[in-house]
Amino acid sequence: MSENLSITNTTKSTPPRVPFVEIKNAALGKKYNLSLVFVGPSRSKFLNNSYRGKNKPTNVLSFTLEKSSGEIFLTPEVIKKQTKE
Repeated sequence: MSENLSITNTTKSTPPRVPFVEIKNAALGKKYNLSLVFVGPSRSKFLNNSYRGKNKPTNVLSFTLEKSSGEIFLTPEVIKKQTKE
């Protein structure tokens, strides 16, 4: 994907149609390199436990890689469940 944004989907579902590039540019600037990764609950749980010591899946995990780059892991299944709550 262009505009310094990459999107990876490791789930069986289709990512939502959202203007990710525009959101990224407004929040972080055009030069910021962002990677969005859609993951399932098991991967989310592993990452959450590894980095935060919480042994459960979470909705969002974000990591700064460098001053001008980062990565965000999104768990659609958890997000959908929390939205209903």
